[in-house]
Amino acid sequence: MKFLLCALLIALASAHEPPGLFEYTKCCKIQISAATTQFIDSMTKLEDECKQELGEPEQGKPPKFPCFHECVGNKTNMINADESLNEDKYRSFITTQMATEDYQKAVADAIATKCIEKVNSADGSEESPDGCSETAMEAFHCASKELINACPADKQDNDEHCVHFREFINRDFKGKGPQPSPQTVSK
Repeated sequence: MKFLLCALLIALASAHEPPGLFEYTKCCKIQISAATTQFIDSMTKLEDECKQELGEPEQGKPPKFPCFHECVGNKTNMINADESLNEDKYRSFITTQMATEDYQKAVADAIATKCIEKVNSADGSEESPDGCSETAMEAFHCASKELINACPADKQDNDEHCVHFREFINRDFKGKGPQPSPQTVSK
């Protein structure tokens, strides 16, 4: 698996449930805007729809994270029929919906460009063991990671959990074997 998007997701309810994709402001000490709250609420609804559509993972099996992210990517129209990234929709999603705080808006277009390049440079033919494309997972991982990293240094929460979380999301898991448990980043 190329990335561990679930590591970006602090609000994990359990190891067998896809986490909240868009809770990337938790380790940044800012007053959360109404726009951020609305965005998280709207994405939580999409996440819930995807969880219902995919159903519970088989007993003892990990969640189908690539399939979950592919579902969310399809619902947000960021994934084309050929499973490639719809660059215009992705850029718009980051700049007009995901980047809700001023510090995020200032770097949103650069983040979109960086993530589009990263996703397009990945081997698009790779599928997860579940048969789902990893394009959406890579795209969400990149944008979330970059938005987390955009938090100004003087606003970063430096408690142990957040320090470990930032270290964890900045690791490259490609080819590194087993990935750490998502519980290591849940609080």
